[in-house]
Formats: sequence, C-alpha cells, structure tokens
Amino acid sequence: MLKNLWTDKKYFPEFQGTNLLKKIIGEGKFNYPKSLYAVMDTVKLMTSDQGIVLDFFAGSGTTGHAVLELNKEDNGTRQFILCTNNENKIAEDVTYPRIKKVIDGYGNTAGIPANLRYFQTDFVEKKGSVSQLKIDLTRQCAEMLRVKENVFEAVKLKKQAKNYKFFKNGNKYLGIFFDFFTDPEFTDFIAELNKLPQESEKSVYIFVLDGSASIFADEFAGVANCEIKEIPQKILDIYKQLAREVARK
Repeated sequence: MLKNLWTDKKYFPEFQGTNLLKKIIGEGKFNYPKSLYAVMDTVKLMTSDQGIVLDFFAGSGTTGHAVLELNKEDNGTRQFILCTNNENKIAEDVTYPRIKKVIDGYGNTAGIPANLRYFQTDFVEKKGSVSQLKIDLTRQCAEMLRVKENVFEAVKLKKQAKNYKFFKNGNKYLGIFFDFFTDPEFTDFIAELNKLPQESEKSVYIFVLDGSASIFADEFAGVANCEIKEIPQKILDIYKQLAREVARK
C-alpha cells in the first residue's frame, strides 16, 4: 500500500493553491484550489511518466498544471484530460486561462511548452429523419474519435470533400469517412490515403453503424500501414437508441 504524509507547507491549499492561482489568473476567481504539489505527488505515485491523467472534476485546473510541471521536471510525456460542466463559466474564466498561462508563462515564471485543446460538448437534437440523425451524429462523433486517437490537426486537401476528413499528429494520420453507402467520394478517400507518407501510421474509421468495418479490408489492401478500426460500441448504442426514438415519432 502506498503511504505518504504531507506536513510541509507547500502541500497546504492556501500556500500553493489559493496564492498560486492568484498569481496566475488574479484574485477571487476560485475558492479553495488544491495545492499544486499535493497533486503532483499524487500523479507521480499513481502513473508513469507516459501516463494519461483524467480529471472528471477539473475545477481550477490544478491537475493539468501538475502534469505540466512533472513533465518539465523529468522530461515525461504525460497527458491530461480535464472535464468540467462550466458552471459559473469556470472552464472559460479559470480552468482554460490557467493552463494556457502555465504554457505561455505568467509574471516572472517561464512557460512550459505544450499543446492545449479545448472541446465543448453539445446535444444532438432528435429532429428530422433517421437518415438526418445519422448525419448529425456522425459529424459530432468525429471529434470524439480525434480525442481517442490523439490526432487533432486538420489536413488541408486540394480537393474539397463533403463526406470525409483527415487529421494528423506528427507521423500519425486519422481518416474518417462518414457514409460509405450514400456518397460517391469513397474512391477519392482512398486516393488521398495513398498520398500520405507510406511510412506513416494511418487509422481509418468508416461510419457503417449497422455493420462491421472489417468488410472494407479489401478496399484498403494497397494502402501502406493502414488499420481499419471499428466505431466504438458506445457510439453505436447511442445512435441505435436515438434512431428508435425518432422512428417512433
């Protein structure tokens, strides 16, 4: 069992919690933030230097700040995912500004180079036909697939595409095709995949919500280092539930 006794003042919220946050984003923005060092020690105890840390109740963003400081300390590649319901605009006024200033630098404190992405959730309305619902849902789910694959930068294509998109992160590419059965752009999609560097890692998702992606294996046989992946079951379950509700109307 891991044991640790925190007696140093740096672990007390008022010293490296409230006062630190005041230096970063100003006074009166958030009450009782955790001590940065308490969270750093917790993350260090519970994860490796390559771990992904998820905080469902992000608050002032101390967890993200702690991960950045640890990476600076030991050259780690930890990542963090912070979630908040944005009550009283906490995400906009506290969480995001804090992490951004830690990255960019504040006062006399140098920044810690890192990438920061901000996503806002929304509802998919149950309107129109089942076909329209499928289109609306798949467009929204593309963002979740980018998070899952850790690939965010959009790839600019010379030819404008309505029904597919590509994203990249270094030598890793993500291709998403929204509807194989109703769109004639699939041939262009394969052609664009073949234009990517052969040695790059390629992941492909095709939204066939009532079938398996494995049936498309032959279509991608000539694309180097390409893996066709299944749409996560949770996304399929949500679509099927919404489709039934729309059909009953």
